[in-house]
Amino acid sequence: MKRRGEVNIVVADYLDNKFIPDTVDINITSYDLRHIIISRWYYGVYLIAKNYLINNLICTDDKKNFHHKTNEDKHIFSIWHRIANTNNGNFHSDLIQGEKLAELREYYEYSGNLCNDTDFDNARRIFNEIYEILNTF
Repeated sequence: MKRRGEVNIVVADYLDNKFIPDTVDINITSYDLRHIIISRWYYGVYLIAKNYLINNLICTDDKKNFHHKTNEDKHIFSIWHRIANTNNGNFHSDLIQGEKLAELREYYEYSGNLCNDTDFDNARRIFNEIYEILNTF
């Protein structure tokens, strides 16, 4: 899983920094790619977090342990809350931002709206913070 997460991140990096729109037959701008980039960033860190939780026997490989968002009314906690609670609360507020990244991914993936600069920069910041933290585990 960790390798697949890293591959998602490499694809996002390529689309964000190296994609040349002139190489395709349709008119594509960087704004057209942002929902894909956010999605790859999200799934990259999601798979790395999932790998960590399973390999360290914190959670079993069961779908109920890996929700994208928390629903406290139903006592369902996101993967981000689970991983944030594993290290004595260190990085807790940074890691639970994974839920915000999940929301951005979901909104831009399914709404058909183009991602604005503010949301894209926010997604990049959240991704970078989570990725950096996960690499310390």
